[in-house]
Amino acid sequence: MKYLFLFLFCMGLYVTVMAQQRKKTTVAAVAQPSSPSSLCPHLIYLDTLDIDVPVKALKDTFSLPQADGHYLKIYASDCQGTLFVEQRISTSHRLIFKGYYKAVPEPSTLSHHIIDPVTGEERFSERTVFVPLKTGTWQYFGPAGTVNEELDYDNGHLTDTRSMGDY
Repeated sequence: MKYLFLFLFCMGLYVTVMAQQRKKTTVAAVAQPSSPSSLCPHLIYLDTLDIDVPVKALKDTFSLPQADGHYLKIYASDCQGTLFVEQRISTSHRLIFKGYYKAVPEPSTLSHHIIDPVTGEERFSERTVFVPLKTGTWQYFGPAGTVNEELDYDNGHLTDTRSMGDY
């Protein structure tokens, strides 16, 4: 019995030492995409629609369905937010708006405060995303498919607005 206790004690000590050794030799993992369907380590936040976009392809166009019967057509040049974005109606493919985003060098941490309407419980969440800046001319289209408004942006700041009429 005495030898069994000594054997178990030594085995426990051996397992502990080996586990500590493994921890020391573990190499840091490479950053994985924040979404299983994203190529990039961080999502891109689009302020126009208040959504996070997973980059599905670089130097190519991909579509991203939305819940409201629309979809986004996105051409992504890089993971920092250089994008060309179009929003279209799913059934008719009619254009709603289009515009460019300029990349930013560093990701941002966005906080979100949620209050459960039933329980009143407060929760906070944070996520790290790239928040690109609107740039160039953004065009908004009416039901007839013609441009009814153009907004000019420079580094995320609105510089000019032109209204072409309602339809």
